[in-house]
Amino acid sequence: MSDHLHRALDDLVDGVATAHRDLPDAGLPLADLIARTRRGRTRRAALTTAAATCAVLALTGGTLALLPDQAPAPAPPAHTTTPAPRPSTTPAPRPSTAPTADDPAAPTTTLPTGDPGLPFGACGSLVTTPPADPVDDRWDTVLAVLAEVVRPGGPVPVVTRTSLALTPDWEPRSAHFGLYEDRGPDLLVVHDGIVVAATDSYGGTWPVITAYDVEASTTSSVYRTHVPLTSCLDGGDLPAGEYQVVAAARVMPLGPDPSAIGDGTTAAAAALAAEHPQDWRRVLSEPATVTIAADGAVTTPAPPSEDVRLAAEPACGAAVPDLTTGGAFDLDAAPVASVVAGQELDAPATLTYRGPSRLRAYLRTGVQYWLEQDGVVVGTSRPASADLWASVDLDTGSVLPVPDRTDLERCDATGSATEEALPPGTYTVHPVVPVTAAELRTPEGVTPLAVPEGPVVVVAGEPFEIVIR
Repeated sequence: MSDHLHRALDDLVDGVATAHRDLPDAGLPLADLIARTRRGRTRRAALTTAAATCAVLALTGGTLALLPDQAPAPAPPAHTTTPAPRPSTTPAPRPSTAPTADDPAAPTTTLPTGDPGLPFGACGSLVTTPPADPVDDRWDTVLAVLAEVVRPGGPVPVVTRTSLALTPDWEPRSAHFGLYEDRGPDLLVVHDGIVVAATDSYGGTWPVITAYDVEASTTSSVYRTHVPLTSCLDGGDLPAGEYQVVAAARVMPLGPDPSAIGDGTTAAAAALAAEHPQDWRRVLSEPATVTIAADGAVTTPAPPSEDVRLAAEPACGAAVPDLTTGGAFDLDAAPVASVVAGQELDAPATLTYRGPSRLRAYLRTGVQYWLEQDGVVVGTSRPASADLWASVDLDTGSVLPVPDRTDLERCDATGSATEEALPPGTYTVHPVVPVTAAELRTPEGVTPLAVPEGPVVVVAGEPFEIVIR
């Protein structure tokens, strides 16, 4: 499973970027990113997803673990964690101003001027300032900006992931077990070498520390985030121009002894972080460029939907269940009109989260089909992603590509899927994305999503007709 999920995480970052090629104002400064990601595939050892206690999404403070065939754990106790250190937001002195458009009378935004005396990541600091935490090159943070050009006042969508970068012959003697910050990397917006905006995936409101185990969970969640392009000095919209975005994650290697992380709970991780403040390390991404254009209307996002219902998973030989999914989820699966019996087909799809706060979910990285005739499930798909699952962390409006290649197989008389092709005929396809655990994360804590009974639930899209020839 380790190798499969490693590929899923790499492909997920690549796929999120690829899915934005045809969107308005979207571009891909990703040649270097993809090259670095693929090079990383050859030098990382065992890669899976996020938690030392790996089983399912262990909702003890939001720690994620691994197996897709498990049910979500009970709701966690209230958080007792201590916020992790963050880059200072103290503004630099001697601010300058710049117009937000060519009109000299347009409102102005105050930008900080560079101060080499400020600490790394602080408002007005130089991006070249060394971090207080030593840089650790055993880790790799991937950052992709999903729109090269944005309008004034609009955020820039980004995706990040942090993983341990091991060579095949490297023994991770000082990094077997440790901690990382579960709010995702700090995200710095830089102009002329000066930090002019800073945030993280949770806007500084998620002080959770998570344990990792190199052999089982060297990769953090895939974070999909909209970074506000507003001045850290006065909150005004950043003026038109070219900027860079840099991701800076924090990890804490604690050594090869599994007892180093205790029981792996959030409370234990917070206590360890307090005991070892000198052991934090920084992992920096390569900068990615974004341009703020001076013209064009600013798009106001739709308010989030509070309807976060998931549906029960269909089953071979059973009646099709109610697949109504809440308005917070939109699975857009492009209809496939026809296919030759036994032939593999493309299954393009995207999953959009439109709900409140942030969604943390453990899901399959590709769409699956369930096929119906006369109200009964008679077939399913065998997607290439069947063993590829990932932890994803999405903010409101995030779009997650979940395309796949798959073939269609029939259900037998016992209600089990076979490897036999479905016979020719007309079928109703119900596209779904399977999910084993999901929760909403707010500054107040974690709320597990209410789900139907069963180990796997789904986000369902609109059904469509397919003809098997």
